[in-house]
Amino acid sequence: MKRIDASRSRSRSRSRSRTVPLRIALAALLALALLAAAGCAASPSNGNTGNGTGTEDKGGSDFSAQKGAPTSAIERKVISTASAGLESDDVPDAADRLAAAVESMGGYVSASSRTELAEGRYRATLTLKVPSGRLAELLARLPEFGRVLSTQTASEDVTDQYYDAQARLTNALAQEAQLLEIMKKAGTIQETLLVRAELDKVQQAIEQLKGQIRLWDALVDLGTLNVTIEPPTEMVSSGGSVFRIMSGSELWRGASRAFLGSVAFVANAGGYLVMAVAALLVPALLIAVLVLLILALVRARRRARARRQARGVPPNASGTPNVPPAPPAPPAA
Repeated sequence: MKRIDASRSRSRSRSRSRTVPLRIALAALLALALLAAAGCAASPSNGNTGNGTGTEDKGGSDFSAQKGAPTSAIERKVISTASAGLESDDVPDAADRLAAAVESMGGYVSASSRTELAEGRYRATLTLKVPSGRLAELLARLPEFGRVLSTQTASEDVTDQYYDAQARLTNALAQEAQLLEIMKKAGTIQETLLVRAELDKVQQAIEQLKGQIRLWDALVDLGTLNVTIEPPTEMVSSGGSVFRIMSGSELWRGASRAFLGSVAFVANAGGYLVMAVAALLVPALLIAVLVLLILALVRARRRARARRQARGVPPNASGTPNVPPAPPAPPAA
């Protein structure tokens, strides 16, 4: 019994000796993680939000100096956006040609909508994505698709935020590797669960940082142009009253729509007439059959009366033939 107790005490001391260094390592790792997060949070984030034409932020040079890299070696991360208003006599055609031009430049139409203001008059709104380096070229080509009413450009410098996120991602990946090594050395279920909980937090942070970096890459690589195309508003003032003169294309479209509308009205009226006749056909047939039966009964009665009159039996007032009275019965003996 003494030998068994001694062996148990030695095994417990060994497990405790393995557990204590593991807990110390885990605590040290968590402290390093907190220090790294605090250092990232304390780094400046002076990105320009971009109102009107964007300007580069000088805070990027501080970030470069902190990282020990020259400013020229840092690639600026700038999100470019623009908006424009166009006027065109044929809005659908202008919108189609603009979309084709964007596709030829390596971009695409992110969203589009078309609204009919009046007969033959439309307004189109497009959200276009083109490579950032060709956004200025697309703005210069806008007069090809209509009269340019307004343009506005804006830029947002996210250089500091971008490289800060990359640094935090690098630290998070290193923490993940260390936690995986610690998990391999965990001796108890409690230690495994503790490491697993911290590992889940680190992996969640890694996925969030990767998603943010991918979003910034997409926004930096492709510039956004929001375009609104409207028809011209030709107004003429005469005698104090204001009216709009219709163009030849609008007159032709209006006349053709009016003609097609009249044809559709006649066709619809004929269709409604056919449906009405079909709906009344069965009741009309039933009424006709009933009338024919009544007429047949009346004719049959008249023919029977005519045959009786021909045999010399005059009918009485009620129309039935007169029957002579029966002879009186003989007296009883």
